Amino acid sequence: MFQPSKYQTDIFQWIEKQENRKTGQRHLVVAAGPGSGKTTTLVEAAKLIENKQNAIFLAFNKHIATELQERLPKGMTASTLHSLGLKAIMANVGRFPKIEGKYHRNLAQDWVMENQDKLQLTGEEWRDVVDEIVKLTKICQMTMTDPRNKTAVKKQVHHYGVEVENFDTAIAAIPQILQRIVDNAGNMIDFDDMVWLPASQGWKPRQYSVIMADEVQDFNACQRQLVKMLLKLNGYAVWVGDRKQALYGFAYASVDSIDEIIEETKADEVPLSICYRCPKSHVKLAASIFSHEGYKLEARHDAPEGVIKEIYDADIIDYVKPGDLILCRVNAPLVPLCFQLIREKISAKVKGRDIGANLITFIKKIEKNLNEGIDWDSPHASLHTWQEEQFKRLEKTIRDEDELAMKQADLEDRIETILAIWSGKQPRTMAEMIRTIENLFSDDGASVWLSTIHKAKGLEAEQVFIVKPSKMPHPMAKQNWAIRQEWNMKFVALTRAKQALYFAWEADEPGCPLNLAAA
Repeated sequence: MFQPSKYQTDIFQWIEKQENRKTGQRHLVVAAGPGSGKTTTLVEAAKLIENKQNAIFLAFNKHIATELQERLPKGMTASTLHSLGLKAIMANVGRFPKIEGKYHRNLAQDWVMENQDKLQLTGEEWRDVVDEIVKLTKICQMTMTDPRNKTAVKKQVHHYGVEVENFDTAIAAIPQILQRIVDNAGNMIDFDDMVWLPASQGWKPRQYSVIMADEVQDFNACQRQLVKMLLKLNGYAVWVGDRKQALYGFAYASVDSIDEIIEETKADEVPLSICYRCPKSHVKLAASIFSHEGYKLEARHDAPEGVIKEIYDADIIDYVKPGDLILCRVNAPLVPLCFQLIREKISAKVKGRDIGANLITFIKKIEKNLNEGIDWDSPHASLHTWQEEQFKRLEKTIRDEDELAMKQADLEDRIETILAIWSGKQPRTMAEMIRTIENLFSDDGASVWLSTIHKAKGLEAEQVFIVKPSKMPHPMAKQNWAIRQEWNMKFVALTRAKQALYFAWEADEPGCPLNLAAA
């Protein structure tokens, strides 16, 4: 039988109070720590809602929405924000638009072509400007920044460390691009447009008396705006998230999203601080990261002490069991380990089909830009040559040393990931390489998962291995928001295990414990 904690009781009492209130909007932020039973809490809270047909649960993705729908009380709906935004677009334009992932790129190419007589761009400059128009379009949409305010856009570009060499040329396109997106909304949109169009144009979606929104620490300004538009004047909203699990700065979410929600809505705040997942020692270690900020996380009263152990990365194979999770801040170290597990007849894959798809796009770009393509018999020379060329290009276009270092580190990780994949299977053609990547990166069908920390949020396992612990936080992160996000990633990694947590070091890795380094 469900026995609510003191924190859950506070949430339920707040909702009961709102159910009896008749006027004015109210908002509640639930600061939910990792493994704190937030889904169970919200499902139980949903039972208190009288008019469930007029309540909506906003899930972070379609998979979670589908799972939640089976647990919610009859009559209440679980949905993604994008799905509700699409319905608002359809209601406004009167039909279902085609969803095209390359739509913004096509619009950027059209604009450059129309203005080529004035711009006089070379082939390489053409590609760069198109890329930068696409980047600025996304920035302006997701941060709700007016493209006519160049100073404000530049501030966002610098804040998120986005590489834009031809800013004045690219920003000139954005007002026209955005207007075309609005004008053509009945025919074609892309994924971001599902949220941006209703949020920016005031295209009212169906409104609800009660909204429960999850993972709000990773909502960007555009998403927050649409959530507020979904709420009726006399309704209430429960925003659930954890400041210390904000990881989506790359999607233009603010690391301060929860505090911005509180400021925008004048929300009350209550904690959900008992971790039901992790052993006591893991909770203590994770909470110590932010103890100076007063962050609270407590283990359940009957939690085991748990295991925390330092090992060589080469010894993972001796400890790993079906159902385990292997984490790393970056992708490259996961690939050879995955192949090693496969050779030992262990079903293993790297989490993230979209990561694989992005790598394939990246390889195709390299192949296209190299005069003689990639030599698949021995790709190291051609890939490192291309990498050095890109490093020099970045040095010319990025003046901020911290931003440059992070961009170069990201590029190096992608190159090393490709070479690790090649070393594992040694494909001899581009087609073979693509098939290898598609088989390696997945979202289902493995007994042991290897994952970046970004992809591991929401995952848990009896045993968790952290590979290359020295990468947490990433030493190349220098901007304030990026550093804070890096510490958040370490926090997420430390709170995935239900029993044992292993730090898997290379013998010569910086920070490796002395007893291992000397062994």
